Amino acid sequence: YEDGARPGTLYLFEHWKSEAALDAHTHQSYYKAIRAQEADDLGGPVDERNLREIMPSKRGKPSDARVPGGYSALTLLRTTNDTGSQLVDLFGPVAPQARASAGNKGFSLFQDIERPQAFVLIEHWSQRSAREVWMNSADGQAFQSWLQHTAAAPAQPIDLIDRSR
Repeated sequence: YEDGARPGTLYLFEHWKSEAALDAHTHQSYYKAIRAQEADDLGGPVDERNLREIMPSKRGKPSDARVPGGYSALTLLRTTNDTGSQLVDLFGPVAPQARASAGNKGFSLFQDIERPQAFVLIEHWSQRSAREVWMNSADGQAFQSWLQHTAAAPAQPIDLIDRSR
């Protein structure tokens, strides 16, 4: 994905079955070659995060989240020592509500393993207006209020452009 507001800023998401599978991947020659090429091809540092999903979603086919003309957003959240666990607790009842909303294709929260106060919210919707309808609902308004309460800084979603095609 590319950041809709900052062209050239890219986000790559990978899901691995296990730590062993990821470890095997990082020892392959193709992986080592692409990582060595980063310094020449990329205009800035790579921020790599190992994440764990909070309350795993029921996944369909990987392509289910990619709907032509769909809308995807990523929100980087930073909590304080006191509010990280609150965010995790609040996500439990909110996630099923968002996932059941018309037009939702994915609503997942991930916690950074090395930086436990850092979270990543990834949303996939059939269209931006479907997200707006949910965000303007009572459930969506409550979720936004909880985010403001638990986040150490204001959280703004990043519009993502799917560059996988």
